[in-house]
Amino acid sequence: MGAKIFFFNIIYYAVTLGLVGLGREDPNSSLGYGIMIVVFWIVALVFLIVSLRTKFLAPKSFIQKVGIFTLTPVLFLIVVTLIASFEG
Repeated sequence: MGAKIFFFNIIYYAVTLGLVGLGREDPNSSLGYGIMIVVFWIVALVFLIVSLRTKFLAPKSFIQKVGIFTLTPVLFLIVVTLIASFEG
């Protein structure tokens, strides 16, 4: 995977998981953290679209395309849905 794609994946999941962790620590403010996650995802998606259009992130191999896919919330939502289905 390209270094830029890998770096942005690390940042993307660190911020997302950090906000989820903060929301779980303080249930009273979890709605605020949920809104912050959605806003972060929107900003990250806009950045991803701009980066792909300007060729800043240019996936060439299959692995790099998978890395671009993991920069979207789809994978995260699938994992959360699977975890929630096993808990309840």
